[in-house]
Amino acid sequence: MKRVRSVIAIVGSLLAGQATAGIISAPFAGASDYSIVVSGNADLGSGVHVHGGAYIGGDLTLNGGNMSVGSDSHTGLYVGGSILSNQRIDLMNNDYRIRGTNAAYFQNAGSLLKNSTMDSVDVASAIQAKADALADLEDTGVTVHDSDWNQIKIDLVADTLNVMNWDATNASFLTSQNANLMFNNFTDDTFLVINYTMEDDFTFAAKNQNLPASTYANVLWNFIGDDQLTIANSVSTFKGSILAANSNVNWQANDIDGQLLAAGLTWKNTSQSHYYIPWQDETDVEVAEPTVLMMFILTMGALVARRRKTIGL
Repeated sequence: MKRVRSVIAIVGSLLAGQATAGIISAPFAGASDYSIVVSGNADLGSGVHVHGGAYIGGDLTLNGGNMSVGSDSHTGLYVGGSILSNQRIDLMNNDYRIRGTNAAYFQNAGSLLKNSTMDSVDVASAIQAKADALADLEDTGVTVHDSDWNQIKIDLVADTLNVMNWDATNASFLTSQNANLMFNNFTDDTFLVINYTMEDDFTFAAKNQNLPASTYANVLWNFIGDDQLTIANSVSTFKGSILAANSNVNWQANDIDGQLLAAGLTWKNTSQSHYYIPWQDETDVEVAEPTVLMMFILTMGALVARRRKTIGL
């Protein structure tokens, strides 16, 4: 009996050790304060409204009018370089930090922070590390039905982490403005990571409109490569978050219901970034490992059978 308990304890500890995937944890401390995170420069047009905070590691250029950023509960604006344009910025939070010079003027401004915890964070490296970790995830074999290009049905496994690793062979799913990605079996406990490897400048034109609002924070697109990523106007509102660690993102769509992290950003439309964050600073997604679970079940079965044989049952 002691041996049975010992083996159960060993397998149980192995099972526990494999239970936490840890891939949705924040790329750096404080990331969940920001709807938009740009490690380099950002060029924004008139009327861009950022719910949550905006982190710009380089210079911020404003074109054609005001922008608004922040909320009562989230950081307003952090600019690691300078604000280059004499435009108005509406601050919905009094937490802001401009490390270079500032040509803009603020409405609803509070105190300019002399120091910030972000001053010592290498955001580009942190985002790159997260992108690399996501890119290393194995494909979980999500089923795609593409017989109807107006509705490309993607069957997920509910209540767990789903991973799709796509490249140019799947580009037609994403570049057609008539395509609508329909993610099925999405629950509040279902997570989806889509790694897309770009081979050249890439334009995302498909829609993904069928997700309920409670799942926006559960979808993360990881675009791999250093080419320009364009989110086309045909997308309408993008559902989920985008990670483009080495790309300049050219935003032409309407709103994004998720977080946007990029090396650079050009956003000229009057549209909004809504606060749906795919990771929290201390939260991991727990994923059961089927191989370990099966080993546990087989081991338990063998032990029970052996014990029954020993006692003559």
